[in-house]
Amino acid sequence: MTDGNKNPDYSVTPEMLDQLQEQRVAAVVRQKQEAETREEWPLHVNATLRALGEKVQEYENRIATLEAGRG
Repeated sequence: MTDGNKNPDYSVTPEMLDQLQEQRVAAVVRQKQEAETREEWPLHVNATLRALGEKVQEYENRIATLEAGRG
């Protein structure tokens, strides 16, 4: 049984608080980066698809030119 005047030996050091804060900050930064990645990903995909579509069109034009030269 503990006496009312005695405090149990529970202490938190400044180093422990710093470590906890660093962990929380790292988690928030990671969540923010993940959210930004989710938002940016469709933009990158759309830009890539547009670039690929332009390349396909360019190749189709070259093929049509080559076939017209044979005919």
